[in-house]
Amino acid sequence: MNWLKENWFKVGIILAIVSFGAFYYSTQISRQESLERQEHFAERNEYISKRTRDCLEIYKVEDEKWTNVVGWHYREPSTNPYDAGWADKCVVEYKNKETSETFEKDF
Repeated sequence: MNWLKENWFKVGIILAIVSFGAFYYSTQISRQESLERQEHFAERNEYISKRTRDCLEIYKVEDEKWTNVVGWHYREPSTNPYDAGWADKCVVEYKNKETSETFEKDF
């Protein structure tokens, strides 16, 4: 107990430095994770943009070949595992001239 009375200031300084170091470390970890999320988001947006442009080109080619093309849309990739077969596709819509029903074809 006598040692603590003599060195309380040194112990306080050490505890403050350790606390500051832990806070600084956790802040840096949080910053790094945030940068990684932003980078992933930018890469995903770039991929979706490229796939959308590709889908538009597919639509234009199909529209030149066929007279019954009525539209298109791009289904973005999903993080839901149940949507794995449904998402990340280019869909071109056609219209049956005899029945006026629309149908879709995936690319």
